[in-house]
Amino acid sequence: SEAVSSCVLFDSASLGPLSFVRGDPSLTNEPSGTAHVRPDMRASGLGTVPNTAFGIALGLGGNAILWRTASEARFLDVGRSANWIVWVVGCVAWVFFAGCLLVKMWTNCDFALCEWLHPTRCYFSFAPHLALTMLAIGSPQSLDEALRPLRTAVFLAGLLAQSLACVLVYARWLFSPVDGDLGHASPPYLLSTVGWPLLCVLSQALHLERRWDLDVPSLCFGPGAAWYSLAFVTIVQTMHSRRRTHKGAPVLFLIIAPPSVMAVALDNFNASGPSTAVFGFAFFTALVLARLGPKLLARPSTLGYYWAYVFPLAALASAGLRVAENNGKPARVLARGLLAVATATLVAVFLRMSVHLLQVARGRALWVDPLLNLSESHHRAIVDTFCKRPRPRDQTTRQDRTDDRRGSAPDDFYVVEYDDDDDDDQEDDIVKQQRRQL
Repeated sequence: SEAVSSCVLFDSASLGPLSFVRGDPSLTNEPSGTAHVRPDMRASGLGTVPNTAFGIALGLGGNAILWRTASEARFLDVGRSANWIVWVVGCVAWVFFAGCLLVKMWTNCDFALCEWLHPTRCYFSFAPHLALTMLAIGSPQSLDEALRPLRTAVFLAGLLAQSLACVLVYARWLFSPVDGDLGHASPPYLLSTVGWPLLCVLSQALHLERRWDLDVPSLCFGPGAAWYSLAFVTIVQTMHSRRRTHKGAPVLFLIIAPPSVMAVALDNFNASGPSTAVFGFAFFTALVLARLGPKLLARPSTLGYYWAYVFPLAALASAGLRVAENNGKPARVLARGLLAVATATLVAVFLRMSVHLLQVARGRALWVDPLLNLSESHHRAIVDTFCKRPRPRDQTTRQDRTDDRRGSAPDDFYVVEYDDDDDDDQEDDIVKQQRRQL
């Protein structure tokens, strides 16, 4: 019955754990036609890889930065070797998922468009250039001179992608037709803010302020700090309304990622006091999130689900290592503890994903993607709303609306819940029609 409530991404009956398929009624005991299968979603396996899968590359890139920082600070003798291993694996993972993204855009463009137009999943579209920026920052120190032109090109590409994407999504924060405004902010929104401090750190590593005679790091730091502050306050204020889906969820840990990277950037500005203050905020926030109880044993809602734990904790540990260089023994002990926690999290998440892959290969579990399970009318309504093409009410049947409700995402996935109250005269006509259709 799981294939009816959510879309199957992996099916061991075809090509093993790396075969991506749509939900098939034959996998369940339900009658034919029960699963909401869209013909254009029966693309090749790589064409249905969700953008959340880039969370794996994000986690590996964050750990590459962590181990490079550890090797520079000479905390552990194995830091340089670990940096090489994690960086190479992260580069391979990024190339693989980038290839999957290109295949999806070529063979399954409708799915890619719906991911971008979705009020929450669109923020995972930032992951490709974020992961590439982190891999440029975390490259082994011995390759700095050889990779300087390539790292500079990565900075320019990342700055362009970050700027264009943020112009689009920040406009949604102000006015959005499908609850994508700042008033409905959730933790994935923060993926749009962490790119700015990452670009700041990369520009500092490349000494662009001296090479270009322009204070590039400060230009990148400002937008990240401002927009993160707005999103953080809104997320905290509205968290109680989503406690059923947010409490202990991996994506919640994205809250500590931007301030952790900002602490590293401030340390590079030779502002040890502000850097320590921001690190203290991130560390205390991490304690609060740990109190909520991680859900590492829960069923993953989509590929890359657990990897949201990895990158933020690696960024926090990197900031701790930087702070320890300017403080005494207690700070060094804390930094070692954070390094151990980040490494243990990486190992635990990798093992948990491996266990799920093994279960999928044996036919006892499924990889799912709630967004793929929406019916055709639901997808068409999302696109029509953003493109300002409202459709008459009579084109959406009662059965379509029932199918959309049955095909909703599981509780642990961050989708927007729409209510049916259309009596508010203050609502825009397009929003009212969208609510009736969905």
